[in-house]
Amino acid sequence: MANLETLSPAAPCQLLAKNSWDAPSRFREFLQQQELAGRIALALLTDRTPEEATSPIYVPTLRRIVSDLEEVQSTREWMTESRRLVADRLKGAGGASGTSTSHRGRQNGGSNVGRPSPRMSPTIMLRRSRQSAWSVLIEIPSFAPVVRAYPEFQSVLDRSRCKVAATGDTWHPRGWLLSGSRTKVLKHWPGSGTRLLVFEQLNPELEQLVNRETRLPSGPTWLCRIEGDGMGREIAGHVVRPGRRYILLSESAITARHSFLTPCKTDCQGIHAHLLSMPDSISFETTKALHQWGLQVAKTVRIWPAGLPAHRFDGEGHSEWLTTETPCFGIVHDHAVDTYSLRLDDGPETLLSASGIGIPVFFKIEMLPAGRHKLLVKARAPGAAGVPAAEGMVTLDIREPEPWIPGTTSHAGLAISLDSDNPSLDAFWENNIGVNVLGPAGHHVSREITLNAASGEPLLSELIGSFDLPVTRQDWSKRFAPFVREDRRTWTFLESGTTRSFLNAR
Repeated sequence: MANLETLSPAAPCQLLAKNSWDAPSRFREFLQQQELAGRIALALLTDRTPEEATSPIYVPTLRRIVSDLEEVQSTREWMTESRRLVADRLKGAGGASGTSTSHRGRQNGGSNVGRPSPRMSPTIMLRRSRQSAWSVLIEIPSFAPVVRAYPEFQSVLDRSRCKVAATGDTWHPRGWLLSGSRTKVLKHWPGSGTRLLVFEQLNPELEQLVNRETRLPSGPTWLCRIEGDGMGREIAGHVVRPGRRYILLSESAITARHSFLTPCKTDCQGIHAHLLSMPDSISFETTKALHQWGLQVAKTVRIWPAGLPAHRFDGEGHSEWLTTETPCFGIVHDHAVDTYSLRLDDGPETLLSASGIGIPVFFKIEMLPAGRHKLLVKARAPGAAGVPAAEGMVTLDIREPEPWIPGTTSHAGLAISLDSDNPSLDAFWENNIGVNVLGPAGHHVSREITLNAASGEPLLSELIGSFDLPVTRQDWSKRFAPFVREDRRTWTFLESGTTRSFLNAR
């Protein structure tokens, strides 16, 4: 599988299109806009912030998309699990490869070969019931996708009543789960891995599917993030981030005392709850304590060009410098880091002592010869022997300086400028507006002008003349003055309401 960071915007869209043959028609039509759909997918998965790099799409637009998507629990869970694959990385450098497995497991994994596996797993939610207490809820997804994947189950679910365990429920009407997701308050904690749905009658195949998929997520702890609306929603990946608040549920009491962990009450018997307030900077001791409860910290190390800016830096590890420059970089981390390891090309390893959390470290590289060079950066945590270090690659493309030739541009094409930001038509016709055209020497441009009546009907369309590049203000004024002095053009100008000017290069 290709590295996410090296994909073009069209690549993820093409992958989605190949696997969405049975998706709604509106979604398939949306995927035809490959650039837009791909940029949205990359922005969602890379989880970038405006300070770290240029987002694939406009940042406020991305925030609205994420907010809308997270209203749907299954989408939120998918985003969480997908982002966790790139949670621990060195940002500003090429992403390091690695694998990750989901914390959330099923008791009897697997599904029927060749059959789709619709989502039936319940999700834990929290809702504040009093100032210092929470109600524990369980959300059961709709079984409509199950019927679409397994049409033979339609009649079984239509005639079978069901109830949710540990809620004190009575039997719900037939087809209750086919009309949408259902949320129930848990009065008693059912226990890790407990099956939550009970049906009056099921055929053996559906019974096996329900028994496997509708169990409470395995513990011993469950993590819910407190959202902006005050609700707590389960984080299946058990990944916490600095500066955020969570509720940690556990079947056994947590006796350890930490400043970031505060006991709180629930209306559900058999479960313990603690408010987890993550500090902005997470120390090694805090990380070690979180690991005891099966929690992982989304750690970030960011690297960027410092001092005089690079001629080009894409925020993802590619930079461009001159042979006359000494590239400088800064590194900052939001968790405990002991040392940085730097290796340029195949040269020796250089160790750089890390500063405190949130305090950047800067280093300089001597002038490099023209060509492509690679800087491997590794961040090592204290006491983390045997644990793979976060690493990333920064590419430095070194080139010779390009001398500037007066009258030319540093890029291909033409650059046209006027002496006034908002010139009037009269001032232009009276030759009081200077025109400059910058471009490569040895090429020619021709200038044409068109005068239109107020109705839009063309009154005059003539060639002003041909110019050698670059065109200075004096060159333009000298050529345009005799053009406008001709009487017939003057009378035509007085009749005109608008003017258009065309520039052709060759």
